[in-house]
Amino acid sequence: MVCCAMFQNDDIIFALSSGNPPAGVAVIRISGAALGEMFQKLAGIAKPKPRHMYFTNLKGIDECLVAWFKAPASFTGEDVIEIHSHGSIAVIDKIYELLRGLGARIAERGEFAARAFMNGKMDLQSIDGLGDLINAKTERQRIQAFASYTGSGSRLYQTWRNELVLISANLAAATEFPAQELPGGLVPDAMEKIKTLLEQIDSHLGTYAAGRIIKSGFRIVLGGLVNAGKSSLFNALIGSDRAIVSSVPGTTRDWISAQMDIEGYLVELVDTAGLRESDNEIESIGIEKSKELIESADLVIEVKREKLKGKSDDGFIVYTHGDLTGDPDAVSVVTGQNMDKLIARIKSEIEKRIGVAEPFCVSNEKTAELLRQATGYLSAALAQTIPELTAENVRLAANALGKVLGVVDFDEIQSAIFGRLCMGK
Repeated sequence: MVCCAMFQNDDIIFALSSGNPPAGVAVIRISGAALGEMFQKLAGIAKPKPRHMYFTNLKGIDECLVAWFKAPASFTGEDVIEIHSHGSIAVIDKIYELLRGLGARIAERGEFAARAFMNGKMDLQSIDGLGDLINAKTERQRIQAFASYTGSGSRLYQTWRNELVLISANLAAATEFPAQELPGGLVPDAMEKIKTLLEQIDSHLGTYAAGRIIKSGFRIVLGGLVNAGKSSLFNALIGSDRAIVSSVPGTTRDWISAQMDIEGYLVELVDTAGLRESDNEIESIGIEKSKELIESADLVIEVKREKLKGKSDDGFIVYTHGDLTGDPDAVSVVTGQNMDKLIARIKSEIEKRIGVAEPFCVSNEKTAELLRQATGYLSAALAQTIPELTAENVRLAANALGKVLGVVDFDEIQSAIFGRLCMGK
């Protein structure tokens, strides 16, 4: 059990766990200690069966389904009641009024998940996965988030941490007891295990590039000279007239972005100001910003009107105006020529960068940094010749993995982690 200064853990809390009203159904979640009496007042049932739903006329407010989850077999590890009502604002407000009258208060953001963490129902990896699952926009994001939420990362990190704790204990024993009283080869065996764990963690760290792209999106910047057709291509790819299209050179003075789903991958597509020399101060600022975006992009698509004879192409180049130039390899936003091939080419480029990504990848910088710390300590442990110093570095590596899971001072991480979640979570 860890303490939490941010939340009052002995309060009865409630919040809307479903979508914003109005809606067909609203789910209001209540959590706290010993909610049996409250359930009886709400549903009129003294001894409800756990994980059963009961139909009731809720104090003349609405006809509802009310579910009972007995601690510790609930999301938070406490007693939990769920009220499934009609999703109008008036009904929800009246139910809130009823719950306040019964001594409950509205939950803070992430407070349900915080209680689940404090009661050992979830760790930080699962909670991070829950936040990602709630916010998932694409299939690959859903797969990655679900793997984290259901414990793929937690089990892996906990296994490594347990092994490091045992190694540290064995090395400590090697310094405190005479060699004849300990199993032979204890220290060499520990060093071999450290080497293996270092290789495993370092390999897992290699998934961060893929995990970041899946979680945050693959940024594609459309670059090129003025009037190359960047804005028209941008609009065609996202299926909306977001960018202003004109035959006047330098129409796009700033950058604009939009998200799109390319067969399960989240893509941030960025349209930029055309590159040229300009005396216009505003356009010049836009051009400088374009150069910055090109430098930071995961992929730059250079957009050109047509091929130049005798010139070889390097990089990812797209020729536009295929309907005017007659180039069979160019795209046309007017006729749709080769647009499907362009989408397939972009997807192939994303998959090339990601490689064969595991369902669970390192997907946030905080986890990646803690794993880097762990590998640094393990590398230091292997370089040591004094068992006490080796054991200390192994202990520090185990602590770094503990921080990934949340075996740390809770107040240090609570705001950053739980603040991502909605009030019903």
